[in-house]
Amino acid sequence: LRAALVHRGYREAITYSFVPPEIVAAVCGDDVGVAVANPISAAMSVMRPSLWPGLLLAARHNLNRQAGRLRLFETGLRFSGEPGFGQRQTLATLISGDRDPESWANPRQRVDFYALKGDLEALLETLGIATLVTAERAGHRALHPGQSLRLVDAGGCCLGYAGALHPAVARELDFDQQVFLMELFLDRLPAAEEADFRVPSRFPAVRRDIAVVVPGETLAAELLEVVRRAAGEILAEVRIFDVYQGEGLENNKKSIAIGLTFQDDKRTLRDSDVQAAEGAVIEWLASEFGARLRGG
Repeated sequence: LRAALVHRGYREAITYSFVPPEIVAAVCGDDVGVAVANPISAAMSVMRPSLWPGLLLAARHNLNRQAGRLRLFETGLRFSGEPGFGQRQTLATLISGDRDPESWANPRQRVDFYALKGDLEALLETLGIATLVTAERAGHRALHPGQSLRLVDAGGCCLGYAGALHPAVARELDFDQQVFLMELFLDRLPAAEEADFRVPSRFPAVRRDIAVVVPGETLAAELLEVVRRAAGEILAEVRIFDVYQGEGLENNKKSIAIGLTFQDDKRTLRDSDVQAAEGAVIEWLASEFGARLRGG
């Protein structure tokens, strides 16, 4: 994990396990951590229930000293005051500022939620568990409700969180630019899948693109799951390549363009095969989300 994060431009931070109670209250809410019986100072009087407080303090220290680009990570124990919780091994990351190092070759862009999500997906791929972990809407008090996610396994067990620091929390902690956080509970992550070898098909693939209008709150992950179930075994790949909201659509609607690649391992697909699978996808999307073809 360390090597993968360093490869993506992160630097390892080592912060104190003792943190100020004020930042714990702001970031962790009801989980106030474990109070230290004889603290060195009031600013180190609580054992951290999350690695985020330490990373946020480190980020604020660096931003106050004109650091233009932050990519920090830390692995360590977190301590909770919840009954039966104890201490657990955790990985946390923080990014803020410029997406890339300053260079004549790189246009200056700021990091965003999708930069964080890309790092998360790369980590899950490195661990070999990308297909075993799903994302859903998060409800974490420290994260922006519209730019956050909660990671769960097949049994619904929470594996971590990722997202933008909530604006109210950012103001309370004196951040004047966006900060993005991720935390993975390493002791809960599922075991990696065994490598699966598959011979590439020697038969041609067929690509079909559709654009559907769906409610604005529709999640991409849920939509793609329905597409996979509807298309069946001949669906080799599905990819969202465009999302549009604006003129020509209702205020609460969005258009999602989906690329469908069909291929069979044993024969060349007929037009009727592809049309049937594409039709099934459109019918399922209409049934599950009230979707309609854009322009149809």
